[in-house]
Amino acid sequence: EDEAKETKEHERSELLDEAKERFAYCEEFWHDNYKRAIEDMEFRAGDQWPKEAKDARTKEGRPVLVVDKTSQYVRQVVNDGRQNRPGIKVSPIDDGADIETAEVLNGLIRHIQTRSNADSAYDTALECAVVGGIGFFRILTEYAHHGTFNQDIVIKRIRNPLSVYIDPDCKESDCSDAKYAFLVDELDEEDFEREYPDAKE
Repeated sequence: EDEAKETKEHERSELLDEAKERFAYCEEFWHDNYKRAIEDMEFRAGDQWPKEAKDARTKEGRPVLVVDKTSQYVRQVVNDGRQNRPGIKVSPIDDGADIETAEVLNGLIRHIQTRSNADSAYDTALECAVVGGIGFFRILTEYAHHGTFNQDIVIKRIRNPLSVYIDPDCKESDCSDAKYAFLVDELDEEDFEREYPDAKE
C-alpha cells in the first residue's frame, strides 16, 4: 500500500514537473506577442501617449488629449462578424451517411450553441482578436446538475485571451494539432483553500 502511494506521488510529481516545463516554454515563446497585445489593448483603452511625453505635459500643466479613432473601426469589424457569424453544419458526404442523422446532429449543435449562449463567446473572441490579435473560446463538458453523472457539451467565452497559452510547436493555423494548452486563472487564497483543501502549499 505504501509502495503504491509512493508510486502515485512520484507520477504526480513527474506530471507537475512536465507541466511547469511546458508552461515556461509557452510563456517564453508567446511573451512578445502578448506584450504587443497588451500595448494594443491599452492604446484602444485611451493610453496613447508615450510615458515621457505624458509626464512632461502633466508636469507643465498642459492637457493630454486623446481622440479615440480606433473604436469605430473595431466596432465595424466586430459588427460585421456578428452579422455574418460562421456556422457549424453537419453534411452527409459518403454512402454510410444519411441526411436524417445529419439533421439530428445539426439540431444538437444548435441546441448546444443556444444553451451555452455561444454568440457571446464568439463575439468576445472576435473583439479580443480585433483589438489585440488574440481571441479564444472553449468547448468543454459540464455536469448537467449536482445529482447526476450526465454531462452536457458547452461553449464558454474566455474574457482574457492573455490567460491562454497554446503549444508553440503546433503547425495548424487554428492550433488543432496542439498537444497541450494552459488556461491560467487566479483565485484568492480563501477560494483556493475552499476548492482545494488537500493541496500542499
